[in-house]
Amino acid sequence: GSLKIDQGQVEEVQELIKTLEELVNNLGEVTPVHGSFYELSAKYYKVKGDYNSFYRDSLRYLGCIDLDDLTSKQKQEHAFHIGLSALLGDKVYNFGELLAHPLLESLKIACPWIVELLLAFNRGDMNKLEQLQVHQ
Repeated sequence: GSLKIDQGQVEEVQELIKTLEELVNNLGEVTPVHGSFYELSAKYYKVKGDYNSFYRDSLRYLGCIDLDDLTSKQKQEHAFHIGLSALLGDKVYNFGELLAHPLLESLKIACPWIVELLLAFNRGDMNKLEQLQVHQ
């Protein structure tokens, strides 16, 4: 599926995800298959620009893997894209799960403004949001 996305065959992947989702949901306990499925699903939703679904399935993916298996660059990229999707998703109402995830540590040095923005939005801190807007 990932190769098909890379080749621009996105609609074929949509059908594959629909088929696999029911199978994965019926597996019961979380297996490595879940991680692979959520990784593919998140990649698909990222390409489609569906921020809500990307955010949801990215967090599910992270719940299925060992972060130590990712490189520092991969951690930063995942954290960056998940952080942006949290901010852009119109059905993401709470950033608590993302803010509590160790993956976010990879952004504190590389891209601290996203972490500050997520924290400010999560707290409803309008003063901090205004300060961040001035620094753009």
